[in-house]
Amino acid sequence: MRRLLYLVPSRPEMAQIEVTNRCNINCPMCQRLFLGVRLEDMDFSLYRKVIDRLDGISEVTLTGWGEPLLHPKIVEMVKYAKEKGKWVSLTSNGSLLTENLAKQLTQAGLDSISISIDDIKAPQTGTLVHPITTQIENIENLMRIIQRKKPEAIIQATLHRGKEDRIVEIIEWAAEIGADMVNVNRLDMRFNKELKRPNLAQEKEFVRRLDDVGKKYRIQTEFRVHIAFPGLARRIYQILAPLMHRGGRHCLRVFDYVYINLVGEVTPCCALPLWSVGNLLEEDLQTIWRSEKFNKFRQHEFQRKTCGKCDVLEVRQYS
Repeated sequence: MRRLLYLVPSRPEMAQIEVTNRCNINCPMCQRLFLGVRLEDMDFSLYRKVIDRLDGISEVTLTGWGEPLLHPKIVEMVKYAKEKGKWVSLTSNGSLLTENLAKQLTQAGLDSISISIDDIKAPQTGTLVHPITTQIENIENLMRIIQRKKPEAIIQATLHRGKEDRIVEIIEWAAEIGADMVNVNRLDMRFNKELKRPNLAQEKEFVRRLDDVGKKYRIQTEFRVHIAFPGLARRIYQILAPLMHRGGRHCLRVFDYVYINLVGEVTPCCALPLWSVGNLLEEDLQTIWRSEKFNKFRQHEFQRKTCGKCDVLEVRQYS
């Protein structure tokens, strides 16, 4: 009900922390070079201060506009957040997820890892850029290590026009290796015009197929704009998603979420990494969350002006 009416909670529940913007892969759909972020690691001492100031935050995601496994302190970062009682996740391309590192992250208490993959076939079949062979080997090793225990393993892919069959193949493979979920994302079209995505009608048709394929292979599938969650909650979400946040007038992401960049600045979204509403090292999170600048951002017209043509989480018709 709070999401339907856009009744913002008293504090955010989730914080995404920009632990690094360095990456070992240059994906054509990645916006990091267009967003003006610094290609650096977050200092570990600053990271600890950030975690210490996340009062009331139950979930943290250790992912910026880079590959988090490049950070030399990533295992220690997971451990520290777990010591502070946080539920900890990260998103990786999987190319650096060696068996040893997978064991260390598991032992550190990592709760969830999302791994982005474009294909399950060798690069010569027309993949985008990810090192498929290495990814497949690393992910399958991870599944043997965790043996259906923590961390939960989520496979994620971006939907490109004409590439729907690839995602179906990914789902079948993910079910075979025991992954917990396959999450499909909408392609952000603002920066690389050479990439193509389905129109809304095609996207909705694919979502119906996604739902059926998930049932067939007995694995949870999500396309957060359209379908999410298992069981009864999934059906309720399908019905209510178009009505959320006052019928789509507000973004699904910024309801109970903050992004924290390399220097401790709080922003409303990962796609606005430099749009600071306050610095967590200078103000407490509650003050920032309820600040005049953040409240102004939440206003529909101001939010649309700030976010521009971003429609990645648009629940209504998009351009």
